[in-house]
Amino acid sequence: MVLPPSINIGAVPGSSKQGRVTHELGIGYARLAIQLTACWMGLQHVWLMDDNVQECYRLQYQQMLHTGRQAPLTRVSFGEIMSTVEAQVKLMLY
Repeated sequence: MVLPPSINIGAVPGSSKQGRVTHELGIGYARLAIQLTACWMGLQHVWLMDDNVQECYRLQYQQMLHTGRQAPLTRVSFGEIMSTVEAQVKLMLY
């Protein structure tokens, strides 16, 4: 997710008159808290993931490029997806 240059917390629905997000706003505001923290830290991007993943699939992209047709989706474990993400992050860091 690309973050905006600034976030006006006073414009958030349900925020208090003092410009604070109150605890009564619900779980959806956890994502907002992450965005606000990232903005405060000067980050331009943040990576968010839903915690309610029930199934994961991998698209055989290279096969699709070679054949020009939709490749089948292969069901994989959540751990396999996260291992791939971890490998990509390591490539970016080192």
